[in-house]
Amino acid sequence: RVRHCPRQAVRPARALLLGSRADTSACADCGDDSADPTWAVLPYGTLVCIECCGIHRSLGVHISKVRSVALDSWSPAMAALLPALGGANELLLALPPPSSLPPPTAASSRSERERWIRAKYEERRFVERREGDAPSGSELCAAAAADAPLALLRLLLAAGDVDAPGGGCTPLHAAAAAGAPLCCEL
Repeated sequence: RVRHCPRQAVRPARALLLGSRADTSACADCGDDSADPTWAVLPYGTLVCIECCGIHRSLGVHISKVRSVALDSWSPAMAALLPALGGANELLLALPPPSSLPPPTAASSRSERERWIRAKYEERRFVERREGDAPSGSELCAAAAADAPLALLRLLLAAGDVDAPGGGCTPLHAAAAAGAPLCCEL
């Protein structure tokens, strides 16, 4: 039986939207802790400052999309997904960056930030991949059906293929069939 999320958009308070996440005081991309990151990068749930947000917007929604935690309206499923993705930045940065590509700082230029953000989100250079043992479609579908968004994101990043078949379905099909709204949103 499929449960449907109401389409009613809400403007949740920042504290409600972020829950008890500890990674909310500094930008996930440039590390600026004075910027009060108020932009969420979806589908990863990382929080970035306004400077890094502009770079994400230029990448296109097939790479990432950003939404304000203060200004935008959020569907109930999106609002529930953000606190559930605490720790996703660690997945995106599982491998150390090469010395030729240091992480940006608050003082970095736009081009330095863009180079880093493209490497992190578009090329996924720092994601730990499962060499020769990519997650199976059934693993992806099981995580989606369990409504475990962080586990599903970990597998999706390791697999690199969001449409990997698992018993004739995609993770989205499995999440929808199981009534798993968080993984449907992811």
